Amino acid sequence: MRAVYFGTSVLLLDEPTVSLSARETSNVLAAVVESRNRGLGILYIDHNVSHVLRIADRIIVLEHARLTKQMKAADVTENDVSSMLVSS
Repeated sequence: MRAVYFGTSVLLLDEPTVSLSARETSNVLAAVVESRNRGLGILYIDHNVSHVLRIADRIIVLEHARLTKQMKAADVTENDVSSMLVSS
């Protein structure tokens, strides 16, 4: 969140909660949502589908750096996205 403090307009987060406790994870996700609501562009990369669905507007699934699926987060469930990850 230092980047937000110093005035960045885009955040790139790659598995930011992988080694955090449940409380720390909740704090990070809340900060991401707050940053998004302030107008920051956020690219959030994660394999934890429940985290992604809590914060995402859109979901993009890649396989070997190639786009395989793209959808609005509001249009899919956790099971839908998990199935896409397995079948990709």
